[in-house]
Amino acid sequence: MKKITLLICIGLCCLSLTGCIDIVQHITRKSDGTEQNTISITVTKAVIEMLASMQGNPSINYDELFAEFNTSDMEEYEQFGAKMTKINDQVNAGYLIDMNINYKDKDILKAINAEDIDLIPKYGKKKMTIYVGSLQDDDYSKTDNEMLQLFLASSKYRLLISKTCMPSIKRVLLKTAKKSTEVGYLDLYDEYMIDIPIILLLTDKATIEIYQ
Repeated sequence: MKKITLLICIGLCCLSLTGCIDIVQHITRKSDGTEQNTISITVTKAVIEMLASMQGNPSINYDELFAEFNTSDMEEYEQFGAKMTKINDQVNAGYLIDMNINYKDKDILKAINAEDIDLIPKYGKKKMTIYVGSLQDDDYSKTDNEMLQLFLASSKYRLLISKTCMPSIKRVLLKTAKKSTEVGYLDLYDEYMIDIPIILLLTDKATIEIYQ
């Protein structure tokens, strides 16, 4: 998966100091053994419209914003039967990506293990790994825009993992080629929540490792 709408949202909202970008991934295991992997990527309309007003534009054409999304970015998810739904309510604009993945299917499992596919979990012995490398952006590491950096400091990628997938978690690591960073998590009774600042995902290609 390429950068989807993330960098578009950053470009529109970089003058804001509020966390207007919201990336949420929820992973759960159904009774039939398949996994439901749902990802929402949204941006707050109020912030977009405020920025447009500052630039002298009285209104936003959200159809043009959605047109920036390249559906070819979804091709690698087609093998998982991904469905993409537009989010366009009074508060947010973005997309919902929904997949039902059968890890018991040998062809599906082979495809998952053959390469790193963004936001698709891989399982090892008492471990889940999720690749998030495509969020890395070389242009970000070159920028000295303090406003952009402040904005990104409040933006997060939120991962929710049902205990049907991971009954327990002992440790979460964010790994890059340069270093390994331990990340905190919350136990929310029937699932775990992991929050990672987006700024960490922009600087280096990273993988999240979750240990039981």
